[in-house]
Amino acid sequence: MIHLTKMTAIHFDAYLGKAIERYANEIAQSNNEDLHTAKVKAHEQFQDVLPIGLTSPNQYFFDVVLTASDTTIGMIWYMLKDKNNSIADICRTLGLSKATLYRYAQ
Repeated sequence: MIHLTKMTAIHFDAYLGKAIERYANEIAQSNNEDLHTAKVKAHEQFQDVLPIGLTSPNQYFFDVVLTASDTTIGMIWYMLKDKNNSIADICRTLGLSKATLYRYAQ
């Protein structure tokens, strides 16, 4: 069984560094750019979306934790673009029940 926990700052920092690096590699390959330029672009784009990091508005980060061993096995990043989305829409997008969302999003 798994459960969700709010992502900690330590996990977020580790994730963000890897995510920017992966995204920079994708930019470099897709646009045939040098890696340095791609890293600058990737960093700027993440900065636009996450101006204050983990607590940026409308950005929600959760760790997916294996309950039996309390081991983090993944993460979920959900960006709420449309504030008119219902809880049912959000749950459907994440593949979660409403009960699970309410339980771990508080």
